[in-house]
Amino acid sequence: MWKSKKGMFKEVASRFLFVIFAVIFIIFASGSSALSDTAGMVLGKNYVVVKGGIFIPGSTDMKGFSTGFNGEVGYGRYLNNNLAMELGVGYFQTSNSTTVAASSGDDYLSGNAKLDLWVVPLTLTVKAIYPIDRFEVYALGGAGAYFVNYKLEYDVNAKIGGKTTSAAGSPSSNTVTYGGYVGAGTAYNFPNGWYVGAEGKYLWTRPTIGFEGNDVSVNLYGWMVNGQVGYKF
Repeated sequence: MWKSKKGMFKEVASRFLFVIFAVIFIIFASGSSALSDTAGMVLGKNYVVVKGGIFIPGSTDMKGFSTGFNGEVGYGRYLNNNLAMELGVGYFQTSNSTTVAASSGDDYLSGNAKLDLWVVPLTLTVKAIYPIDRFEVYALGGAGAYFVNYKLEYDVNAKIGGKTTSAAGSPSSNTVTYGGYVGAGTAYNFPNGWYVGAEGKYLWTRPTIGFEGNDVSVNLYGWMVNGQVGYKF
């Protein structure tokens, strides 16, 4: 049974609250030993970051979809050495292509179809950070709005019972849904404020996409794996 958008929002909100409480627990459990500057360096409380990598579809609904590009830019602020919040906007895409060919006597069916999905997320992330010398390791959780665009291109030709027919089109549309994610990452801080690192997170969101009055809810779950470059000021 497909969930309503209201039910999806409640589910995402409850998971996001769980992440918030988990982050708070990690911060207090880490103790005061983690509250020290990274290798004695004084780094800014604010930062900007650019991330680039891949999106790997991970649900059964996305079987056959390709690994696609994922990119993000973000602005964050450290509340203390162990807690940061980050606003981000990104882009990721995936696609699936299918070809059909069959024949029996004089009858035949042939065609191809391609579904492209590209998504622009607007997100808020909470990071629980543990500094180790110039390194940082962190757990993260967050939620956001996902602006989903999709396009279906198809071309079908058939001859059945002596009658020939064909159909082609490229309908497209868009929708907005909500989603959440959890993950982890690491960063290496340079003395001049720059840092580099890697990050991975698992996304769950369920947009409803529709073509010509036919709506289908899709589990758009998957992994995002990124490298990152940022600057603290």
